[in-house]
This record gives sequence, structure tokens and C-alpha cells, in this order.
Amino acid sequence: MARYGPTRKVKDVVRSYISSRESDADSPLAAKTVRSYRGALKNHILHKAANVGAVSVTKLDAPSVTGWLSDLKRAGVTDSSRKYARGLLAAALSWETENGGARFNAAAALRTRSTKASRAKRQTGNDILIPSWQELTELALNPAERADRLLIMLMAWGGLRWSEAIGLDIQSMNPEAGTIAITQVFIKSETRGWVIEPVKAGVSESVTLPTRLLTALLDHADGHPHERNSLTGRLLFRAPRPRPGSHELLDLSNWTRNVFKPARIAAGLNGDMTRPTLDPRRRHLTPKDLRASAASFLIDAGASRLETSAHLRHGDPRTTDRYYSRPLESQHHSPARASIRANTALSLPERLSAMFEAWIETDPERLKNGLM
Repeated sequence: MARYGPTRKVKDVVRSYISSRESDADSPLAAKTVRSYRGALKNHILHKAANVGAVSVTKLDAPSVTGWLSDLKRAGVTDSSRKYARGLLAAALSWETENGGARFNAAAALRTRSTKASRAKRQTGNDILIPSWQELTELALNPAERADRLLIMLMAWGGLRWSEAIGLDIQSMNPEAGTIAITQVFIKSETRGWVIEPVKAGVSESVTLPTRLLTALLDHADGHPHERNSLTGRLLFRAPRPRPGSHELLDLSNWTRNVFKPARIAAGLNGDMTRPTLDPRRRHLTPKDLRASAASFLIDAGASRLETSAHLRHGDPRTTDRYYSRPLESQHHSPARASIRANTALSLPERLSAMFEAWIETDPERLKNGLM
């Protein structure tokens, strides 16, 4: 017969579960996931209006969990946040049950209710904000530093996540193949500082870049030689004034505040709440939105669904379809882009380079100077 440990409260079980997963030698949680779990514990499991964390595990039952979720909804917590918190609770209770600390998992067998309204809400199109070519020009050319301009172009045309972009080593660029290798990311852990982790979804990939952009990145790397760091190697993008122990890594909050926010204001992409409800331009542009720009360029260049998914390094192509795959409607039917898309004599990398050149030609003097 199993031996059950001393009675614990739900919050203690969830904390222990997170710590156990974080320190798992075989399959540790990613630092970002740990932060998300701890946020869900603090903000939703221990919500002041719906505190299931204070309940003893022995007294927790399905009605208690259902009531907690209902209280969260009344408190204004979104459906996605409630679903995430419920998943964390179920995983923690399952872990506690497997380790003999509880007799059953009260969150495992709850029925998911579905209504016409909830289904419609889930199927509503995502508010993907894709800048026009003119807006992208203003966004990319606003920063004074060349490195910042190239970083914006790289995310917009290469589709890199922020953690991937700041983790790029100079040696990741392959000029012969016209690609850049995405093999690692840098994440700041609450307990371990900066750590190197595999890329999201475990999908490492060599990403094709427009030839002119890759040439500019290589030139930028050649113009900034520096010693190899024990953690970071020889970074392509570095913090301008790194603090001691920061390993020269760019900080997203600082970069967004000092570089990206002024750029999106200059480009007119800072949001407008007077626009209709489903208009993506109600909100401001974020660095992550630039991945959708990269997807739109690929689609406009004639890339297939699987090619676009591989370029964005998604583990599931459905993620690409739902969140990123949109043509840039303001340019999709322009003669220049249509001719590139229809040219079957060109490979996809060649069409992507041609698309980049078409963008350059919309404002050649400024954009060519911006790459330098």
C-alpha cells in the first residue's frame, strides 16, 4: 500500500513541482517556462479573489477546482490564462500523486465546456500587425546605430525570435550557403542568471536570408572584432555598455524602451485605440510581430506552408497557419512582387532576395545607407 506524505497545501505542491522540474537533470524546464509557471502560481492559483493555493490537498476536489476557475473568470482573468493555470495545477497534482503525496488528481477529469460564444472567440482571427513596406522602412531606419537597424531588419526578414537574435555567434553565418544557423538561445533565469538553452520547440535550423542583408551582417561582424567570451562566444549583437557580469547580452526591456519604441513611434506604429475592435492597428507593434512580417514576405515570395513553418522553426505547422501566415495585403498584388512570385526559374532563397531588393528600391538611397 502506498504511503502518503504529510498533508500539504496546493501552493506548496505547485512550488515543489516547479522546483523539481527546474532542477531535473534529464529534462529541465526552460527558464522562460519556469517564469511563466511562477507567474501563474502567484497571479492565478494564489489570486486574491480565487485562492485555490490555500486549500489542503486532501480537501481539494473537482467542485473546488471548478469553483476556483469560475471565480477567476468573474475576476476578469482571460480564458487562456485560466486554461494555463489549470494545466499547471493538474500537472503539479499529478506529480504529487505519482510521488505518493496525494491520493488523486482533482484537476485531471474536469469536463471542458464549450458554447457557441466560446468557440467563436477561439476562432476569431488573431490581431497580427504587419507593417507596410513604407512603415518598415521608417522603423528600420530610425535607430542611430547600425547594429540596431540590422537587428530590426534581421527579425523582419529572417523571422528570428529575440532570444535567438541576441544569441547569434559570428560563426553562425554561412555566406556560401546564404544562411544563418539558429542553434541556441540565451535566457535569463531567476536563479541561474544567463543560461544557454536549445531553441524553442527544439527545432534548430539554418535560415535563409536575403543576400544583401547577409552581406551587411557579415560586414558589421568584420567591423567589430572582439574576444571570445566563455559564455557567449563572439556575439553578432552586443549590449552597447554591458554591466559587469552581463556577458554583453542585449536586454529586451532596455532595447525596446531605448530603440524599438522610438522607432515604432516614428513609423506610426504605436497603436490607435480609436480604430475598430478587430483592427490590429489598435495596438502597438512589438518585436515579436516582426516574425509575422517574415512569414508574409515568404508567402508573397511563393513559399509553401511547410517552407514558411520551417523558416520560422515551428514544431507544428498549424502554429504558423494560425498566428503568422498572412500576406501583406497592401503589397501582395503589386506587379513587382507578383512577378517575383511567378518566376519559377528562381529558387525560394532567390525570390526572397529579389523581394528584399524590391523593398530597397522603394527608397533606395535611404535604405542602402541604412544598411551601411
